[in-house]
Amino acid sequence: MKNRIFKPLLAFVMAFVMLAGVFPYGFSPLVYAAGDAPNVSNVSALSGQWSHDPDVSMSGTTVSAKRYLATVDGVGYEAYCADPMLKGPDNDGAVYELKGQGSAQLKNALKNGFPINTEWSSSELSNDERMVLVYVTRVAVAMSNNPSRTFTGDNQIINQAKSLSNGSVTANVNAYPPIMVNEVKDAKDTGRTINDAAAQSKTFEITHNRKTSQYYNPFRFEWASGTPAGAKLVVNGSVIATAPTNPTTVYKDDITSFIIEMPNEAAFDGKTAKVNLVGIHNEYSDKVWLMQNPTSPDTWQDIVFYIPEVSASAAFSFVSENDDPGDPDDPPPSTPGTPGDGGEGGKGGEGGEGGKGGDANANSDANTDTYTEIRREPLPPPASVPVNMFKYEFGTTKGLQGGQFRLTQLSHWEGELITLQAIANADGSGHGDATGGQGGAGGDAGSGGRGGSGGNGGFGTAGH
Repeated sequence: MKNRIFKPLLAFVMAFVMLAGVFPYGFSPLVYAAGDAPNVSNVSALSGQWSHDPDVSMSGTTVSAKRYLATVDGVGYEAYCADPMLKGPDNDGAVYELKGQGSAQLKNALKNGFPINTEWSSSELSNDERMVLVYVTRVAVAMSNNPSRTFTGDNQIINQAKSLSNGSVTANVNAYPPIMVNEVKDAKDTGRTINDAAAQSKTFEITHNRKTSQYYNPFRFEWASGTPAGAKLVVNGSVIATAPTNPTTVYKDDITSFIIEMPNEAAFDGKTAKVNLVGIHNEYSDKVWLMQNPTSPDTWQDIVFYIPEVSASAAFSFVSENDDPGDPDDPPPSTPGTPGDGGEGGKGGEGGEGGKGGDANANSDANTDTYTEIRREPLPPPASVPVNMFKYEFGTTKGLQGGQFRLTQLSHWEGELITLQAIANADGSGHGDATGGQGGAGGDAGSGGRGGSGGNGGFGTAGH
């Protein structure tokens, strides 16, 4: 009963499509549940003819130049027969169904041959150049599936096919990923200072490298984890998605650029918004898929195809102008004065003799010293210096020893130049009045200039 129903139905379908000028190359309901394998809706034949006739034979049977197209959700993946000695989808009565994953030994040829290898399928090549590489891939698949068979004919094509089959030829996926953003796989526009109310990335340009029968690779946008909620994806001036919600539209070659936008607010300042461009069949990628005749697989060609992974990304972050304090070790910039012809300042007077050092148990406020030091490490501004025990390493450049002093006055601040007035410790290790004598008066002003400053007072001899 089943055959009596099926044969008239098949004859009706064949008659209909022949009247329409289309020849079906087989399709039957899939044996895999949704999600387990790609949904192949059709297998059709493609011509591989070029200016030469096929001239490679496998055990006496000519390897034809024909290849096939397995259509999955509207995407045509180039497919090849694994045994040229058997009849295939272009023969009468052909019925095929997806059986699952094919042999791993076919992967080298399919993953690195035409059209996955963009250098072999680029539009920059002539049609003849591409068709030769199609044929090389066709022969390599046959070699991989039939390692004990003898191949004769065009030695150049045979040797190229052997190199493809054994893995010596590899597609340069780093230089030619399926999708590129600003001519790289993963583009970035990060860390720029932006003060506009809406912080926008530079334009991210999308280009494709051929991996299927088309010169584009369908994809969806997906926000990466960590993207701040509220980031926007903008295409042609319109917001198509706001994080964390992903758009559902499948894009092909109908979109060529986009930008990422975030409010210029503290919650977004310094945060990275990243969007991934994800192939619609990535869950089935990097695998060889096998189609067979469901009733007599040993008498029909196996049809095999490969799905590549499609992925790219774009990241954007910004900082506001007020967030850039500069290097804390850098001194504040000085404001240059107007140059004049001032005279040279007079030499400073000789410092007076240092006072007597404090007694061991003394703690007199009268024992105050004034020191000038230049420190390279950052120091707090005057308003934030507490009047308490403040450790200050004087160093030895002026004959002073390091110690701990009670800060009583911070009288001067210019960048890293400070003047401290401190009280010596009570253990006798402090210094006496070592304030130098008054500097000499500055020289007279030169023509149009200001008189030079007096020299610094000399340091007296430290007390005991």
